[in-house]
Amino acid sequence: MFFRIFALTALVSSGLIVTACGDDNSVVRDNLPGSVPEGVEFGSFVDNRDGEFYATVVIGDQEWMAENLRYIPPKGGSFCYDDDPKNCKKYGRLYTWGSVMDTTGVTCDSDDPECFNCASNRRCYQCGMGTLCFVHTTFRGICPEHWHVPSREEWQRLLGLYATQVKTNYSEYMDYEGVSNSFKDIRSWDKGTNLYGFSVMPAGVWIQRRVFDDTDDPNGYIKWDYFDKGSETYFWTSSERHFEYANAVRFYEYDVVNLLYEDKYNGYSLRCVRDVEPGRVYSLDSSAYSDFDENAAKLVDPRDSSEYRVTAVGPQFWLARNVDIEPEVGESSCYGDSTENCKIYGKLYDWEAAQSVCPPGTHLPSSDEWNSMRQYLENLREGSSYVASWLRSRDSLWSNSSSARDDFFRFTAKPAGYMNEEGVYKDKGAGAYFWSSTLTDGAVGMYHLGDGCCIDLGQKFSPAAQASVRCVVDAHKDE
Repeated sequence: MFFRIFALTALVSSGLIVTACGDDNSVVRDNLPGSVPEGVEFGSFVDNRDGEFYATVVIGDQEWMAENLRYIPPKGGSFCYDDDPKNCKKYGRLYTWGSVMDTTGVTCDSDDPECFNCASNRRCYQCGMGTLCFVHTTFRGICPEHWHVPSREEWQRLLGLYATQVKTNYSEYMDYEGVSNSFKDIRSWDKGTNLYGFSVMPAGVWIQRRVFDDTDDPNGYIKWDYFDKGSETYFWTSSERHFEYANAVRFYEYDVVNLLYEDKYNGYSLRCVRDVEPGRVYSLDSSAYSDFDENAAKLVDPRDSSEYRVTAVGPQFWLARNVDIEPEVGESSCYGDSTENCKIYGKLYDWEAAQSVCPPGTHLPSSDEWNSMRQYLENLREGSSYVASWLRSRDSLWSNSSSARDDFFRFTAKPAGYMNEEGVYKDKGAGAYFWSSTLTDGAVGMYHLGDGCCIDLGQKFSPAAQASVRCVVDAHKDE
């Protein structure tokens, strides 16, 4: 197992685990059932930043904090319920999403002007309401060293182990049924059994809500305040819905856990999950941890020793430049028959060649894979007005000088143009054209990234035309 485990089996069998670290930092695990399922193990650690002691629990292949984080971030954005420190001790602190993600020094200081130019500094995230963070790898945030803010997928992995049914509501809402009570603290909920030792507490929330009291206004009024201690709790994830909302996990009175998205200004609890091996990122699709770190991963093509940087766009990993290798089948060319264009943009291939030139471990993406990328990007801001900018290279190759070129995802799409089936070169400087592997009624789906706002996936080209090839990494699974 790739993380440290403290097994306290003997004490578990008696239903009592007592651990302590310093004054007023005692944690009493007297809320466990008489026995726990196989594979669930307990431990503890001390946060070196403030000396706080935390109980931990291993469930499946993940190790979680079994208590809510109590760390006080230096730049604010956290609260004790009712402003009472006793509630912080019992329930942990409530944090805004921006506080969870952007206050530890892992990201840059918000007073640093570099923070406002994230396009030129990929390690500089200005997180919070109104700003996207573009987090694609494990992200420490305000978690202790060797721990990180869990992603939406990591929560799904945990809840999916024991849910009796999973229902999808709307576009990003999911209900995990039959699992909530087993994760709840015994003493704090009417039906909590704490079967897995996760010890969810009804910590309440700090949110904006309409309040009805003794005022004369029958419609009440909106206020920020503390609500629902004793009846529900929310946990932040590191995953964004778009610039105003991030994914959160809700426990409440019913035996259902909701996965939904919430206002980034809200104050919710945080559970951290232990890091696995450096550079490994959880992927729900593969039920494993991928070896690709988008900040460092490189792929070497054994055919010609060419090196390709690998970058993440949502759950997918892509080569960050176009393929430029002589094909063994089919036809290829350099735009305008100029070898200099091949050096800048890579080769243009007909569809037969395009299917054969991706390096081992990668493949020509299908239309569905291109669509998946576009949908992920559009979900971040509820539309496509920023999507093309996030993928376009920041150089001056684009002929429209007013088009935004942020390249947030380091995809670095260059306007290589294409050659039509009649052998005429077109659109260099104005558009990037990428083959898909999907052939329908004699035409091939094309991914077109122009110099405007949007992405066009509706174009179909003759297999005899020539366009760029951008490869996607095969789904990786641990052996």
